[in-house]
Amino acid sequence: MEQLQHKSHSHPLTFVEELEDDDVCCDVCKELISGPCYSCDTCKYFLHESCAKLPMEITDHPLHPHHTLRIFYHHHELPCFFCKRIIEGFLYGCKDCFFLLDINCSHTSWRKVQQRIQHRTHNTSLYISKPGIFSCDACGVKHKGKSYLCTCGIMVNKTCYNSPKSFQHDDHEHSLVLADCLPFEDFKFQNKCEICHEMLSREYWTYYCKKCGYFIHLKCAKLKTKLSSESQLQIDEDNLVTLPPSDESIDPITLFIKKISGQGNYERVAEFNHPSHVHPLIFSDDQSKAPIWNNARHVEQCNGCAVPILAPFYHCAETECRFFLHECCARLPNQLQLPSHHEHTLELDTKLSIGGECCRICKEYGNIFMYTCSTCKYMIDCKCASLAGIIKHEAHQHALVWQKIEYKKYCSLCTKFFESNVFACDSCGFNVCPNCAMLRRVMRHRYDEHPFRLAYSPSHLDADEFYCEICEKEMDPKVRFYHCTECDQSSHPNCISPLLQYPNWKFGIIIKASLHPHLLTLVKDPKKGTSCEKCDMTLEYPNYKCETCGFWIHIDCFEGKDYSEWIVMSLLQ
Repeated sequence: MEQLQHKSHSHPLTFVEELEDDDVCCDVCKELISGPCYSCDTCKYFLHESCAKLPMEITDHPLHPHHTLRIFYHHHELPCFFCKRIIEGFLYGCKDCFFLLDINCSHTSWRKVQQRIQHRTHNTSLYISKPGIFSCDACGVKHKGKSYLCTCGIMVNKTCYNSPKSFQHDDHEHSLVLADCLPFEDFKFQNKCEICHEMLSREYWTYYCKKCGYFIHLKCAKLKTKLSSESQLQIDEDNLVTLPPSDESIDPITLFIKKISGQGNYERVAEFNHPSHVHPLIFSDDQSKAPIWNNARHVEQCNGCAVPILAPFYHCAETECRFFLHECCARLPNQLQLPSHHEHTLELDTKLSIGGECCRICKEYGNIFMYTCSTCKYMIDCKCASLAGIIKHEAHQHALVWQKIEYKKYCSLCTKFFESNVFACDSCGFNVCPNCAMLRRVMRHRYDEHPFRLAYSPSHLDADEFYCEICEKEMDPKVRFYHCTECDQSSHPNCISPLLQYPNWKFGIIIKASLHPHLLTLVKDPKKGTSCEKCDMTLEYPNYKCETCGFWIHIDCFEGKDYSEWIVMSLLQ
């Protein structure tokens, strides 16, 4: 009897020629099973034979050629990028930019895009079909009437069929060329339409300028200019928070945290006890005494918000204890009433999370201070809880409003998907996610003497040869980056400051857990190929390490019984 050990299930699956019950759905694609399949009788778990043999990874998918898509299971309701339907269970996803495809669309979309690539080589004429309602394969919009039909199955409405092969758009200095399927070299990054700011797909026709990397949807080419700002709010921009702050020493998030912490409305004390720490905390407003680097050459972080520590701040009175709090983080209110969760009051939770908690706004896991709702388990980190109101960002000409969005939107600076709150300009479709909004104007790398400044367009560089100086990987010229003018070097934000990769984690935390005899330290990046001692899976994210014997464990592999008697320390390594 043939058996299969599939990664989606803990028990071996047995091959079955045909099920007796004809009302069973596959646990991967959610479609009814008819014919051969694999099953686990113990758990009533079933897979189509084809689904059981799906590749774990897809490289060079025509809809997402620049990153590898991996199959995984997700508990949240997420829309498929191709068909827009909500995905239930397994999907193919990109961990770098949240691109998602359901199992069926991972194959049907491939065929449809390949069909368009095939169509480019056809020399035969299109013929006119009978009237009907159809979805145009050029613009993606539904039309009623006759269509132009090719023998390969492409259906195009009359207007799109008669689109010029090139034209001059009012918003761009060069002529734009029509492509029915962009070549891979022109679509290796996630490109946005310069008119509507929505993401492009190789599935539909596009006008583009190869020299400048300028792209617009075919349907948007009919618009004479970018979406107007007629609905732009009348705002006194002189009194708005401007990001990034002109003062290079200021971390942007502290501007917002100070607003909710009531700074200036309390009496500053030289020493006090904070519920997050067992020892007294001492005040310091001398930046020269702020330990920017510890003995391991790691950036010292605030235990409240994980941002590098800057004056004024509090530190532990014990010399060996590396515990720090910004003054504003030390004075966060115990309760908050927020528009994002107006039903209940949120309570401040300063207890360290061993395995990390997920913020409902930015979707980042971490162990920093959180605001929680005990009634409905709503939870956001203290940084996102402080974001509110209207800002002015140097990357956009209009004011941006902090708002909850009804459906997923791309951040205009990093091109990643966000489904909760963003700073948005409704009139232009320009959005900035919390992580990009909080980037500092200037960053320093510990091995470089010059500062790197935040930039948005490498106008001085050839977009075909744009690489990160640190990781040496090719960079998307449309995504924000840091640049050193003295050395003419550019870098990904996460490379110049690795803490940005895990913005909500305070590293260096040391715990004692019952599952291991030695102390365990929370570290950022495990050595490549290292496996978890408990689940034997490869380590990729923040994990706990034993400095004594080299023991490693996933943060997710801690169970309640494992740290029922744990102690937390912030010791100098």
